[in-house]
Amino acid sequence: MMYRKRPVVIEALQWDGSMNGMLEINKHWPSLVTAGRDTSPHTQTVFMWNIKTLEGQHRVSACDYIIKGVKGEFYPCKADIFAMTYESALAVPAPTQAQHLKAASQQALTVLRGCLEHPDAGDAISALQHAIAQPAKPATALTEAAQAVVARWDTPLWKDVPATGGFINALRDALEKTS
Repeated sequence: MMYRKRPVVIEALQWDGSMNGMLEINKHWPSLVTAGRDTSPHTQTVFMWNIKTLEGQHRVSACDYIIKGVKGEFYPCKADIFAMTYESALAVPAPTQAQHLKAASQQALTVLRGCLEHPDAGDAISALQHAIAQPAKPATALTEAAQAVVARWDTPLWKDVPATGGFINALRDALEKTS
């Protein structure tokens, strides 16, 4: 049999992967229970965040949405699944090109964070991470950082790494739309 999801309105917040983002979500939803976390208060880095759900603990990754369900329960949802399943309940204008680039950059960082210490890529990834975290900076800083990451991944050393290819292509597409 086939089924269609009932049209219910849910509340969701996207976590940016930062300590401040985690604290803001906890402030917005005091009933959200953190089941475990590994953080560095000195660097404002969150290495791991688990929340309590009806099924037990679930890990929340950067760019995941945390959904408050119809019974008040919470659960994480990957950004791509969220985009395929949900749409805004409010009339919201389409994202700007700068917002599209920021979103693509954040998604690329989800797989690239593990390469921060690599001598051939760490500086470009770190610059992209910094540009995303600085909302007051002009969009050119984010564009330049994203271009540096794409250029780094066009080298033979990284070009054929399958885990990053899709994210780098999405970042490349977002850059093309901003130029």
